[in-house]
Amino acid sequence: MSEALSLVDFVVGVNSTALNCGVGRAKKKVRQRPELSMEVFDSTMDGNGFIEKKMALSVMIKLLGRKIAFNTLLNKVSILWNIRGQFQLMDLESDFDLVRFQDKDDLDNVLLGGPYVVFGHYLSVRT
Repeated sequence: MSEALSLVDFVVGVNSTALNCGVGRAKKKVRQRPELSMEVFDSTMDGNGFIEKKMALSVMIKLLGRKIAFNTLLNKVSILWNIRGQFQLMDLESDFDLVRFQDKDDLDNVLLGGPYVVFGHYLSVRT
């Protein structure tokens, strides 16, 4: 039986023994808005500093009480948040999604804004 990956293992990369767990499926569902490439993070940092920098502008979201398709959620949060920069939405297990922002101001606006409602259900945003 394969183990569930930690968030750190998910972000850095999946090893070959964990490809059969649900996280492998989640890696395929990653989209960016707008359709431009994300700025590449500086990979010269070693150890946990690299992961910390990469995850510093990330939040976890979950739509409470309802499941919707990945692309529908992507479109709804794009409209709700009205973000100036780019962001990535990544589908995780248990109906959670990881959102990584390029700009700290966009992250702050999402955290301070709200509450957010999608199809009559609250969208939970966690740091």
